Amino acid sequence: MNFFDNLAVSDSKLIFGDYELNWSTHELLRRGTQVAVERKALELLHYLLVHRDRTVSKDEISRAIWPDRVVSDSVISQTISKARSAVDDDGERQKFISTVRGFGYRFVHPVKEQRDAPMPLGQSERTEPETAPRPENLGQASQRRLVPYLATAALLVIIVAVAFSLRPGSDADNYINPAWASADRPPLVGILPFHQEQSSVGDRALAQTLVEALHMRLAEMSDIEIRSPRIISLLLEEEPGPGELMAKAEVDFLLSGILEPSLSADRRELNLELILDREGSLQAVPLGRFSIPYPDSAESLASFIMQRDAIVTRLTQTLLPAMVPRLADREIGTLNPDAFRLLLAAIREVRAVQCDSHEVKSMLRRAIEIDQTFDHARMALAWVAYAQFRNCGQSEDVLQEARSQIQQVLARHAHHPVALLINTLIQVENGQIEEACELLQPALEHHPTSPQLRLSLAHALTFAGFLNVAAEELDALIASDPLFLSFEKPHLPLAYFYQGRIDDFLAAAPSLDVPTFRYYRALAELMRGDEAAASALLITAAQGNPADLGTRMSEALLAILDDRSQSAIELITSLTSTPASKAALNGETLFQLGRLLHLAGADEQALDHFELALGAGFFCLACLENDAELATIADHPRWLEIAQEAQQRQLAMVDRLADGPLISRLKKHQQQLAHALDLWPAIPY
Repeated sequence: MNFFDNLAVSDSKLIFGDYELNWSTHELLRRGTQVAVERKALELLHYLLVHRDRTVSKDEISRAIWPDRVVSDSVISQTISKARSAVDDDGERQKFISTVRGFGYRFVHPVKEQRDAPMPLGQSERTEPETAPRPENLGQASQRRLVPYLATAALLVIIVAVAFSLRPGSDADNYINPAWASADRPPLVGILPFHQEQSSVGDRALAQTLVEALHMRLAEMSDIEIRSPRIISLLLEEEPGPGELMAKAEVDFLLSGILEPSLSADRRELNLELILDREGSLQAVPLGRFSIPYPDSAESLASFIMQRDAIVTRLTQTLLPAMVPRLADREIGTLNPDAFRLLLAAIREVRAVQCDSHEVKSMLRRAIEIDQTFDHARMALAWVAYAQFRNCGQSEDVLQEARSQIQQVLARHAHHPVALLINTLIQVENGQIEEACELLQPALEHHPTSPQLRLSLAHALTFAGFLNVAAEELDALIASDPLFLSFEKPHLPLAYFYQGRIDDFLAAAPSLDVPTFRYYRALAELMRGDEAAASALLITAAQGNPADLGTRMSEALLAILDDRSQSAIELITSLTSTPASKAALNGETLFQLGRLLHLAGADEQALDHFELALGAGFFCLACLENDAELATIADHPRWLEIAQEAQQRQLAMVDRLADGPLISRLKKHQQQLAHALDLWPAIPY
């Protein structure tokens, strides 16, 4: 079986009425003449045709056609209208696409299907090789590459021709990066797709694979930051100009190229260029021409990886000429083509998966069985398992699998930022805040500007109550990459929330349609006094997966706002009714449940949950004392005991980290907190 057989789309033709949809070429024909149709409308038409045996809901359409974003019903309706218009249909006749009121849509016209065998990637349709571009014309590759994705006709003149060539040993550092040598953050790069709209199925799959492989490799490096390909793809749907794309993606550079025919049938040529904004003028700097093989065997995969690393080396030397990239000791990949294929398939699948990740986990486990040192697959499996445990009510066994996988990665790569981020999230779930910070300190010395490590430290220190230090890390993270928290690695900036920096919290918090994110956004809106906005968020969140904690907490808060306090109390206490259910909740979640119980008038039960939160690793003294909603029970004897115990654990943590680089910042925070609260004796430092 060919390496990419499972990624290639069958050369099928779907014929209905006067129309023919050829998905292998992404063409819609009417009596042999191509019909102009927007890409999303074509994808939607194809999806309805493939699933013509049933009605397709709007939710399913949203997940299938827009897997990386949340779209409104109006966007779906507009795309349906465009799909109908392409086949001379409309909402009244519904000759091809029928509306099923209250549910979705169905393709209702008879369809004749002509299906050939899948075309292997390495044997896609070939065209005569083009003559290699002359060196002085390398900038034209970016022009050809950007046209179908980025610019309308009025914007095509933006990309300027390159007036020079860049060679190793040139004065590139004087041209590209006078700032990067002294910058306080790494350069941030986005990768444009390497295929064109008219590319064959095989070339599209190869291009996507190369982008994913480059993203994986660059994500391992602390010297260069890489924007997720899914974010670039999402922004490209809006058809921005290149300068606008760079601004929206918050990137400093764009990596651009087009896979073109080669003299060898099993390879493609890639002219690679780096697009930058120099004093308001976009320029394309050539990085070279690379021969990319189809990685369908162990030998060709090794060659593919060699070419990928050559691209990374050239990119690094161009952006940071003084740095010698070290790649071999950071490799977390594999040289086994089957394991590599499984990881890529899992990455493509996981974007559309929510709580049902069985197939994704199975692919990743098989990849690890094939290559026990394939640490990228281990990290992916750990991340999926952690997400299942955190958001889907999965058992402790799921978290244990995540812990086991990430520990094996850290045994080989002790300072890997992504592995440490996953490990921190797992340790925080287990209440091991001090252990997490101990592990992060040496890694931060190696990678002080790593966004993953900054997020890890901010998350752990929020649970420990060092909100000022946690917020400083968030401030630095957002300053270096404004999209990291909200888009790249969606995560709630809880330090802002518990500090009362509500505007900053809402600006940085992810806006994804996830119940937990909606719940905290609703809390923030309540703190701003906008109950209507909060209720709207909660109503949507409460309709989510019943196993999702964010859904249940949203239901409880909505009940409190509707004066159904007893219903809220019953719902909350059901979440912690057994030892196992209590153990499955982290300290901050238990604190939030206690807060909800207090709002519902059940103070004794609220105090029970605050004690549970403390025992589970949430010893945020400032969170207890700064919350105006909790002021009415601040004089309760149990409350004072909880606050004192939280302070003692903070003191013990400071002592435990006494030899690390964090100690001065933590001591300063403790002194500020003690003076602000004026509750305890001066801290003996």
